[in-house]
Amino acid sequence: MSNEMQQSGDLMEVVKQSAFNISAIGQQLGLIVPIVQKLDTKVNEIEGRMHHYEDSLRITRSQGKQIKRAVITRVSELLGIVFEGGRVADESIDVDRRYRGGFISRCYVDAKRNGVMAECYWETPRGDYEKCMEYIEAWRPEVKGGVEGYKEYLDIRRQEREAKKDEKRARR
Repeated sequence: MSNEMQQSGDLMEVVKQSAFNISAIGQQLGLIVPIVQKLDTKVNEIEGRMHHYEDSLRITRSQGKQIKRAVITRVSELLGIVFEGGRVADESIDVDRRYRGGFISRCYVDAKRNGVMAECYWETPRGDYEKCMEYIEAWRPEVKGGVEGYKEYLDIRRQEREAKKDEKRARR
């Protein structure tokens, strides 16, 4: 029996040691939990600051140039302007002169109105750059009649300006 008592005593010692270890672990966790909570608070604070920082970053100069090129390319596609050797082809000169500037302005206005571009395109947040480029590449004038309707509008405005100029000349 003495062997059994020895084993029983050893078992009791192991149980006491385990209880002591569990108690020590509990105390250690009690010390660790507030530290982890402080770290969690600090990480959340840093994440918030980083998010604010990322929101304040603007597109690069290169990205600004890409936006300008994308607008010109999209307008040229919509108007069917043909280029030869980097210049507007003879058959497209009239369309280019009459409509390109108005369509470019309209593209910027629509992009700003739809919230994909900042008031000044070069101030567009970096996070919105891809969305801005996608919008421009799919852009169509947001007016009644689409491309042809906007051409008619620009022609009417041009005629009104010319009539005002003629009126001023006649007064002289």
